[in-house]
Amino acid sequence: MVVTDTITTTILPNDTMVLNFNQLFNFITPNTNYRMKAWTSIAGDTIYSNDTIINTIRNSMRLPGYFENFESYIDGSCGVSNWEDSIGDWSSFSRAGYAWALHDNGVCGSYSMVGATGPRYDHTLGNGTGTFMFVQSSGNSPKANLVSPCIDFSLDSAVELSFWYHKFGANMGDLFVDVFANGIWNMNVDSVIGQTHLSSISPWLNKVIGLNQFAGEIIQVRFRSPQSSNNNGLSNMAIDDVHFYNPLTVGAKEISIQEVFNLYPNPNNGNFNLNVSNELVGKQYQVFDVKGGLVKQARIDAPNSQIELSNAEKGVYFIKIEGYAKAERIVVL
Repeated sequence: MVVTDTITTTILPNDTMVLNFNQLFNFITPNTNYRMKAWTSIAGDTIYSNDTIINTIRNSMRLPGYFENFESYIDGSCGVSNWEDSIGDWSSFSRAGYAWALHDNGVCGSYSMVGATGPRYDHTLGNGTGTFMFVQSSGNSPKANLVSPCIDFSLDSAVELSFWYHKFGANMGDLFVDVFANGIWNMNVDSVIGQTHLSSISPWLNKVIGLNQFAGEIIQVRFRSPQSSNNNGLSNMAIDDVHFYNPLTVGAKEISIQEVFNLYPNPNNGNFNLNVSNELVGKQYQVFDVKGGLVKQARIDAPNSQIELSNAEKGVYFIKIEGYAKAERIVVL
């Protein structure tokens, strides 16, 4: 679509102006990139190198049911800093020192050792190959903020947030959850105070927060951690498997998938046997690649069946079962 408008006023050198086009653009599709090209055309202008700009505008809106396990994101520095991390539509505004960063166990190895700080493994996979967000606590920034994409609950009458956390460290600080709605930040909606874990291998804990006061709104959530006054690097908290949902329509079963199904052999060449409990018969499963793209979806018709991925490219995939927030990693050789 090309939209043309005319400017009749004079724009002085090095000056700027705001132009409101008569025709509005449609950027309403969530999780979509739009490529925009804008240019000027002036009679007698023969220098074309400075009259065009091209940019990408992204609608990062998510819908209720959005689940983030951070497995598709890229750890660019193995915990050294978050400058090189790619975390999609999430934002870590503190760019050095005390800040939220990504850690990929599969690429960088186990994050912490017993007696140090932080979790040994992620929550999603729990086997030393997964990814999670953590606070890099060795710097001097006053606080670390991790902000979610926008979630559209404008048509929902109930809202809940679920996430898993790990807080092991001698000088562990506090974790606060803020919510942005209707143009303002609502501070300290909930919190997890102080150290909650005894070691790096202590099981992750689940936090469920009712957000019904924000039903009918488009919201963002901020995980905020002011730096501990006694910080000496031993206060690295972590979060994983964040789920935004309407509890009236979407169950947030956070139990381990391994308790109700078995997928084997894993890894293999793409022919997986699937054994499930009776409660999963009739449920739908989805297989995603590491970028979040849907590769396959089907319904589970029997307790014993097969998932055929022999035509998929070699690599890592994730299978998610309807009604269960956790995903299971599978590998095609």
